[in-house]
Amino acid sequence: MGMVKTKRRSMSPARRRRIFSAHDGVCGYCHELIEDGAAFEIDHAVPLALGGTDDDGPNAYPIHGDCHRLKTFGRKGGSRLPSDISAIAKAKRLRAKRLGLARPKRSCLTDPRWVRKVDGTVVPRAPASEHGEAA
Repeated sequence: MGMVKTKRRSMSPARRRRIFSAHDGVCGYCHELIEDGAAFEIDHAVPLALGGTDDDGPNAYPIHGDCHRLKTFGRKGGSRLPSDISAIAKAKRLRAKRLGLARPKRSCLTDPRWVRKVDGTVVPRAPASEHGEAA
């Protein structure tokens, strides 16, 4: 049918402890041990917006705050791994395209009614009869 966004459950302290214990306190991104008392967050391997489950199973895992930001937003300057944000945006674009909601982008240069001048301005194209006339 399409992309189904999973409803997010509340993250109680007991649920956070269960997920942390199930993964032995290892960060799901960098696979390093999360120190005792250190702040950590819970992340989903498959984002909920892409149909991931919000259970305490393998889709939820503890993650360092910095690792979570890297996974969600990506690295500055680009990365080979897509961030969650870019993957979600791409899924939305593809879904809109499949449903016929996305109009193809049309440049003024491919539109026969417009022409770009040397100085960069875009003006209506002159009728064909004006092209052959001498001034």
